[in-house]
Amino acid sequence: MLLATPDASSMLVHLVNYTEYEKTDPVSVHVLGQWKRARLYAPTEPVRELQLYPVEGGMGTDIARMNVIATVRVDR
Repeated sequence: MLLATPDASSMLVHLVNYTEYEKTDPVSVHVLGQWKRARLYAPTEPVRELQLYPVEGGMGTDIARMNVIATVRVDR
């Protein structure tokens, strides 16, 4: 699921692990447009800064592992 502020200065990408495994394999998230900051929020874990890299039409980031749910927040 994707949520954005009315001025599109921030977006939240909600991720869910539907596998039977406790932790996922690496996951890539791509968002359209140019972004300056990405952070990963997950229950019982500290907020993690994610590295952004350019992809065709936008930016991407990689998440090495996540538990059952997580949210990526990107900011312009």
